[in-house]
Amino acid sequence: MLKYSLKRLASSVITLCIIIVVVFVLLRQMPIEGYFDNFDKLDETQVNAKLAQLGLTAAYFEVSTFEDYLRMLSRCTELTGCPENYARYGEQVRAQVEAARARALLAKVQAGELA
Repeated sequence: MLKYSLKRLASSVITLCIIIVVVFVLLRQMPIEGYFDNFDKLDETQVNAKLAQLGLTAAYFEVSTFEDYLRMLSRCTELTGCPENYARYGEQVRAQVEAARARALLAKVQAGELA
């Protein structure tokens, strides 16, 4: 029984070492900066130009506000031919977002953060 347990333990350790080496090698092969150097400093036209150089057709959207999201959603629903999704995922969600904004504003007023 001891011989069997040691044999299984040794094979487990060897398997674990192989997995660790493979994961390490794969992680070292990943690009650090992605496809572009300084991606976060490129504007939309530069990103689209570089993607075109790579032969990729793509749309790039900077989404940091709900209004940005609605513009992006509008374009995507036009491209996919599903305008009903704009009403479902944009207009219906707008009421929820506005209600959340109102609650946040009320909480700030009650906390005395806004004069």
